[in-house]
Amino acid sequence: MMSPRAGNEHQQIVAELTAILVEVIDRKPWMLRLFQLTDGKLLETGRSTIENGTVLESQVVTLGFRLLPGQPRPQIEVTHTGGQRWII
Repeated sequence: MMSPRAGNEHQQIVAELTAILVEVIDRKPWMLRLFQLTDGKLLETGRSTIENGTVLESQVVTLGFRLLPGQPRPQIEVTHTGGQRWII
């Protein structure tokens, strides 16, 4: 989900979904945020920026997500525990 909305307004929208896992792409500044459903609430479980290089590991699916430098905008690396890798 890519949202142009400012602040945390998108969290209210996402909370209404019946999602187990949500990846949010923030653009100012660029950041990936991973939310997972815990006890009926979507809780942020991690953040990945170009600076920190953190891989966001899902507890729901066997995928990891990381923000990478790119032009004209950053890219997202998706990795599977089986060794597959995609850049989107």
